[in-house]
Amino acid sequence: MPAMNPLLNKCSAVPLVLLLAMAGCGSKLSSLHGKVLFEDGKPLNAGTVIFQLIDAGEKTPNTRAYIQPDGSFSASTYKENDGMPPGKYRVAVFAKSWGLGPGETPPKDQIFVEAKYSDLNKSGLSVEVVPGNNEEKIITIPRPPKDFVYPSPQGH
Repeated sequence: MPAMNPLLNKCSAVPLVLLLAMAGCGSKLSSLHGKVLFEDGKPLNAGTVIFQLIDAGEKTPNTRAYIQPDGSFSASTYKENDGMPPGKYRVAVFAKSWGLGPGETPPKDQIFVEAKYSDLNKSGLSVEVVPGNNEEKIITIPRPPKDFVYPSPQGH
């Protein structure tokens, strides 16, 4: 049997090590696309969804998604539509008008949600993200009561 060149053995191992290292450097984010709907099936037409990973480390940023006019959203953690780490999340939905005074009604083409749904600890909303693609996750929220007064935030 011919003797193997030791230099050839070492050189052939380098690409294998690089290949294995690169396999571990892939994205650990999973895509998340969905819709925010009212209980009657109509979409929330504007706003932001915030996702907070439950039991996350201090350095894990919250994920956000901007709600489109048809209620759809795509999650972004570090850059636009890049997804989010797999796991279970608390969810908050922000859709407010900062220009309304106490007792004023929002324009009919704008739809807003009650303040509790904008609080990650009080909304009661959650979503689980699995590795890979997560398509058409539906977040359902109730419409505010017809007599609901949209409060004006302090200082605006």
